[in-house]
Amino acid sequence: MPILEKQKKRIVFLDAMRGIAALMVVYFHYSTNFFKHYPGFLPKSDWLFDFKFGGAGVELFFIISGFVILMTLEKSKKLKDFIISRLSRLYPPYWFAIILTSAVVAIFPITHGPVLTLSQKLANLLMFHTWIGIPNVDGVYWTLGLELVFYTIMAILYVLKVFQNTTGKVFWIFNGLFIIQLTLKFYPDLTNLLPFSFLKVLLDHFTLRGYGSLFMAGMLFYEGYKDSFKPLLLIQLAVCLLQYEVINYNLVPEHCVIAPLFFLLFYVSCIGKAGFIENKFLIFIGSISYSLYLIHAYVGYGIMRFLYTEGYNTGLTQVAMLVTIVFLSWVMNKLVEVPLSKKLKDVLVKVFK
Repeated sequence: MPILEKQKKRIVFLDAMRGIAALMVVYFHYSTNFFKHYPGFLPKSDWLFDFKFGGAGVELFFIISGFVILMTLEKSKKLKDFIISRLSRLYPPYWFAIILTSAVVAIFPITHGPVLTLSQKLANLLMFHTWIGIPNVDGVYWTLGLELVFYTIMAILYVLKVFQNTTGKVFWIFNGLFIIQLTLKFYPDLTNLLPFSFLKVLLDHFTLRGYGSLFMAGMLFYEGYKDSFKPLLLIQLAVCLLQYEVINYNLVPEHCVIAPLFFLLFYVSCIGKAGFIENKFLIFIGSISYSLYLIHAYVGYGIMRFLYTEGYNTGLTQVAMLVTIVFLSWVMNKLVEVPLSKKLKDVLVKVFK
């Protein structure tokens, strides 16, 4: 298929993969992670509720992000187009989710996680609050602060005209970030040389916390998708996978097992051989995945904990919560995410004129 034809069509497999990633993360939080924090509710058949691999859905999101951001930058005529696109996409549903999560947790306390002051909750509205060590309203929001760092790096590289029709130079820059992360992994005391504690947090974030290789892989997959997977590109992808494994093998070993499968899935999708994932259900979940990601965790924990305390059946409650949160996310997508993002985009277009 010609490149121009490809770019005009909606990339359906991305929606399907968002759906896969979202379902993995949600079920992980409603099973393994929930019972880790509240073991008193764990049923006898606990193996039915163990999905420790599900947390790896975050890694798939990072690869998707690398793919989408490079594609967005290529379509942006000016830097302001990219900034408007990202701000309008990220912030309106995020602000709503902070309000909703704070309200639900106030009614149904989760009893784990930090207790935030009002000023800390307000700081969360910025999204880059984690850069200076302020806790998240919802624990899963740590990924958003990292995404924002990635966007910032990409915007800087765009201004410096590093791309030039290829990701070659970007690849070496991300290799540099990997070397810094690897050094800090084996010599963590080096951070003590920094004069202020928040600088340690900034350094950790701006080296992408060991996930830079996944963002880079997403960009390389986009290169392969729009052109072809030449030998050099495949070697670069193998380097990215190796980097991820080296940084994370002793932190999240189960994720390191599943990460190669994500690379394989992305590859077969980019060459048009993954129609088996492009079903209506996964595409639907993918279309609401941002709203679903934003509100599923602490909202779900609070409600599930309350229902378990009241004696409701563990399995039925878990299934009911999954269905409920998907429905709420669909409503949020229709009433908040889509319309408010469009309104903010219109406002920003006028501001940046």
